[in-house]
Amino acid sequence: MVSTYDELIQQQAQAAVRVMDAHHSSWNHQTGLLAAGDSSRGKVRWDHSINYHASVLDDLRKMFATAGQEHDSETLERYREAMRVVFHENGSGRFGCGYGGGQVGLVGMEVGRGVCC
Repeated sequence: MVSTYDELIQQQAQAAVRVMDAHHSSWNHQTGLLAAGDSSRGKVRWDHSINYHASVLDDLRKMFATAGQEHDSETLERYREAMRVVFHENGSGRFGCGYGGGQVGLVGMEVGRGVCC
Protein backbone atom coordinates (compact mmCIF):
# COMPACT_ATOMS: atom_id res chain seq x y z
CA MET A 1 0.00 0.00 0.00
CA VAL A 2 1.22 3.47 -0.86
CA SER A 3 0.52 6.11 1.77
CA THR A 4 2.92 8.94 0.91
CA TYR A 5 3.96 10.93 -2.14
CA ASP A 6 7.52 9.59 -1.91
CA GLU A 7 6.26 6.00 -1.80
CA LEU A 8 4.11 6.61 -4.87
CA ILE A 9 7.02 8.01 -6.86
CA GLN A 10 9.24 5.09 -5.85
CA GLN A 11 6.61 2.44 -6.61
CA GLN A 12 4.92 3.96 -9.67
CA ALA A 13 6.60 1.64 -12.18
CA GLN A 14 6.01 -1.55 -10.21
CA ALA A 15 2.34 -0.66 -9.83
CA ALA A 16 2.03 -0.31 -13.61
CA VAL A 17 3.86 -3.61 -14.12
CA ARG A 18 1.47 -5.41 -11.75
CA VAL A 19 -1.69 -3.87 -13.18
CA MET A 20 -0.67 -4.54 -16.78
CA ASP A 21 0.70 -8.01 -16.02
CA ALA A 22 3.92 -6.91 -17.69
CA HIS A 23 7.34 -8.47 -17.55
CA HIS A 24 9.24 -5.42 -16.28
CA SER A 25 9.61 -1.67 -16.33
CA SER A 26 12.49 0.14 -17.96
CA TRP A 27 11.93 3.31 -15.90
CA ASN A 28 15.32 4.47 -14.64
CA HIS A 29 13.93 5.77 -11.30
CA GLN A 30 14.49 9.35 -12.37
CA THR A 31 11.70 11.91 -12.46
CA GLY A 32 11.85 15.57 -13.30
CA LEU A 33 9.82 18.61 -14.20
CA LEU A 34 8.74 19.54 -17.68
CA ALA A 35 9.88 22.91 -18.97
CA ALA A 36 7.65 25.77 -17.79
CA GLY A 37 6.22 26.37 -21.28
CA ASP A 38 5.44 22.72 -21.99
CA SER A 39 1.70 22.09 -22.00
CA SER A 40 2.04 18.30 -21.60
CA ARG A 41 1.11 16.67 -18.30
CA GLY A 42 3.92 14.14 -18.52
CA LYS A 43 6.53 12.80 -20.92
CA VAL A 44 8.74 9.75 -21.06
CA ARG A 45 12.24 10.66 -22.17
CA TRP A 46 14.51 8.53 -24.35
CA ASP A 47 16.73 7.87 -21.32
CA HIS A 48 13.71 6.16 -19.64
CA SER A 49 13.11 8.94 -17.13
CA ILE A 50 9.72 10.61 -16.70
CA ASN A 51 9.14 14.35 -16.55
CA TYR A 52 5.88 15.63 -15.12
CA HIS A 53 4.15 18.99 -15.26
CA ALA A 54 4.57 20.78 -11.92
CA SER A 55 0.78 20.78 -11.38
CA VAL A 56 0.68 16.96 -11.52
CA LEU A 57 3.30 16.64 -8.79
CA ASP A 58 1.68 19.42 -6.74
CA ASP A 59 -1.69 17.67 -6.88
CA LEU A 60 -0.13 14.37 -5.82
CA ARG A 61 1.63 16.01 -2.88
CA LYS A 62 -1.61 17.69 -1.79
CA MET A 63 -3.53 14.44 -2.18
CA PHE A 64 -1.26 12.63 0.27
CA ALA A 65 -0.95 15.61 2.61
CA THR A 66 -4.73 15.83 2.97
CA ALA A 67 -5.51 12.10 3.01
CA GLY A 68 -8.58 11.31 5.05
CA GLN A 69 -10.06 14.78 4.64
CA GLU A 70 -13.22 15.49 2.71
CA HIS A 71 -12.71 17.10 -0.71
CA ASP A 72 -15.01 18.64 -3.26
CA SER A 73 -15.51 16.92 -6.61
CA GLU A 74 -13.22 19.36 -8.45
CA THR A 75 -10.31 18.55 -6.12
CA LEU A 76 -10.95 14.81 -6.38
CA GLU A 77 -10.96 15.09 -10.18
CA ARG A 78 -7.56 16.83 -10.11
CA TYR A 79 -6.17 14.07 -7.91
CA ARG A 80 -7.62 11.41 -10.19
CA GLU A 81 -6.13 13.09 -13.26
CA ALA A 82 -2.71 13.29 -11.60
CA MET A 83 -2.84 9.56 -10.85
CA ARG A 84 -3.97 8.87 -14.42
CA VAL A 85 -0.96 10.79 -15.76
CA VAL A 86 1.43 8.77 -13.59
CA PHE A 87 -0.09 5.48 -14.71
CA HIS A 88 -0.20 6.56 -18.36
CA GLU A 89 3.43 7.65 -18.46
CA ASN A 90 4.55 4.38 -16.87
CA GLY A 91 2.46 2.28 -19.22
CA SER A 92 3.19 4.05 -22.46
CA GLY A 93 5.96 5.97 -24.02
CA ARG A 94 7.76 6.60 -27.24
CA PHE A 95 8.08 3.02 -28.42
CA GLY A 96 5.55 1.14 -30.53
CA CYS A 97 4.39 -2.42 -30.18
CA GLY A 98 7.15 -4.95 -30.52
CA TYR A 99 9.97 -2.45 -30.15
CA GLY A 100 13.02 -3.94 -28.47
CA GLY A 101 11.74 -7.50 -28.23
CA GLY A 102 8.31 -6.75 -26.85
CA GLN A 103 8.85 -3.56 -24.89
CA VAL A 104 6.10 -0.98 -24.92
CA GLY A 105 7.10 2.32 -23.41
CA LEU A 106 8.47 1.88 -19.93
CA VAL A 107 6.56 -1.32 -19.24
CA GLY A 108 7.97 -4.35 -21.04
CA MET A 109 5.45 -6.88 -22.26
CA GLU A 110 5.66 -9.84 -24.52
CA VAL A 111 4.08 -9.18 -27.91
CA GLY A 112 0.43 -10.19 -27.75
CA ARG A 113 0.35 -9.99 -23.96
CA GLY A 114 -1.11 -7.15 -21.93
CA VAL A 115 -2.15 -3.77 -23.21
CA CYS A 116 -0.43 -2.32 -26.24
CA CYS A 117 -0.77 1.27 -27.29
